[in-house]
Amino acid sequence: MPDLHECEDRFLGEFSELPYGRPDGPSLSAAVRDRGEDDEELLVRYLRSGAILAASSSRTRDVLSPTEEVIEPDMIDHA
Repeated sequence: MPDLHECEDRFLGEFSELPYGRPDGPSLSAAVRDRGEDDEELLVRYLRSGAILAASSSRTRDVLSPTEEVIEPDMIDHA
């Protein structure tokens, strides 16, 4: 098992825009693209066919939306 200190620099979704993010974390907004990769549709289909491994019962704001509207747990698409 790796020493805990060996994992300190590992990125775990702590985007700078998120309330729990790191100020020096990568930007989620900067990762948004106008067009996806050629095989993105297959990847999205694969991911949507899986199960949700983690969910939150609290509401959060959509940091990628210009109005940062609230996303509530019952708004998540479980299709």
